[in-house]
Amino acid sequence: MPFTKAALGEQILDKAELSYIYTNIIKRAVSEYRVEGQSFFSQISRYESNVGSIVDGIASQLNESDLVIADLTGMNPNVMYELGVRHTLRRGTIIISQDIKSLPSDLRDYMCVEYSFSKNTIEQETNYHHFSEQLHISIREIFSTHKPDSPVLNYLNGKGRYWKEDELKNLKKNLVVSAYLLEQFYKIKECIETIETEDGKAQLEGYFVITNIYLNNLQGALNDLTIGVETAILYENLQAAISLILDIQKKSNIGETLPEIFAMIPDYDPGLFANYKHSFFASQFVNHFKLIDDEFERIGIKNVFSEEGDFYIHFLEDLHEYLEKKADELGVSEEEIDYILKN
Repeated sequence: MPFTKAALGEQILDKAELSYIYTNIIKRAVSEYRVEGQSFFSQISRYESNVGSIVDGIASQLNESDLVIADLTGMNPNVMYELGVRHTLRRGTIIISQDIKSLPSDLRDYMCVEYSFSKNTIEQETNYHHFSEQLHISIREIFSTHKPDSPVLNYLNGKGRYWKEDELKNLKKNLVVSAYLLEQFYKIKECIETIETEDGKAQLEGYFVITNIYLNNLQGALNDLTIGVETAILYENLQAAISLILDIQKKSNIGETLPEIFAMIPDYDPGLFANYKHSFFASQFVNHFKLIDDEFERIGIKNVFSEEGDFYIHFLEDLHEYLEKKADELGVSEEEIDYILKN
């Protein structure tokens, strides 16, 4: 509120009158606010200090106070500025004025209480009781609801809704992709186990072909995941998973060389099939998950598609845990997750 003077139409409120308004109207009304018969506020003050930076001191109180009352009577520029600071810091602000109609329309939609000041003692006591009643209603609303009490909070709440909508959309997409990743992982694992035991040329060729298809599917799904860099470990593991599967695709050459190789192998020579299978399983790939910790390790394709391998433990399991946590943060139930995955 203004300290020294405030213009109200043609009337000028001086320092003594403003001091009276603070002590006998504003502070009194706040101190009389009770909850279950107990005084609600432990400390009521306005900023008065001759030590240090006035701006820093006011900003500190504006940030730390559970409730701020801004008296815009006279539309004092400093008070308007301080109100703007409070609006950017936190919720819990009530605007009061002796002339509500003079307030900017952007502020009148929020918690505003009008009061009257009279030098006539009897009249002023009536004015006071009307003001304190309205102020107490506003205080109760401040502490019992989450209703925005400023244009800034209204804007941020709107942004928050858009953020949540985006986050929900992203979560739904990641849930579907995650389930698909797990499905492709197990299909590749099953193919590898079958290739290890199968001897027939046509069957082997078929399993190599579909393994290559599943690898492509897996690579595409990894690229479809949207993991923010703020989740640093999972983001790094995603990049490691992408690099590892890309290496397998390039070095195993299933898609490019398989038809030529099988065309050269006679149907009656299982020994050559065995050699090709041995070469396939003997291929070693850089474990990109170890590179994250500056370690170097080479692994075979069976190790990659194992439930004891880093791809499963440090990526698929971590991804599942991350999505569960994100769903909990956004209030998405298990039933909703099941519905998302089924549809």
